[in-house]
Amino acid sequence: MAFACYLDEARSNKESPYITMAGYIAPYTDWLPFEQGAGEVCAAFGVSVIHGFELEAGRGEYKGWDRFRKRGFVQALQDRLKPTGAFGVGRRYTSHTLDQGVVCRGPMP
Repeated sequence: MAFACYLDEARSNKESPYITMAGYIAPYTDWLPFEQGAGEVCAAFGVSVIHGFELEAGRGEYKGWDRFRKRGFVQALQDRLKPTGAFGVGRRYTSHTLDQGVVCRGPMP
């Protein structure tokens, strides 16, 4: 069985020693309908690229969105994700670890 994985780095404060990677993993054949559905949701909301940081801050394409529109957008995406059986994954690294080129040494805890 093949899997699809979407990961993204969380924005980090330059003074923070941590970098966080998180996302979702789902069976590939289940992920494809989600991608189509997510595209439909984005089109309906006038969004070209999903950026969580900008959404939360109300910047870029999300400028002027009230909390109800933000919540509706996220809920519509979650409604499309739920049937995939996707599960969330995340890991925090120190920036020193990444600078040394040591990212994965084994399974995630």
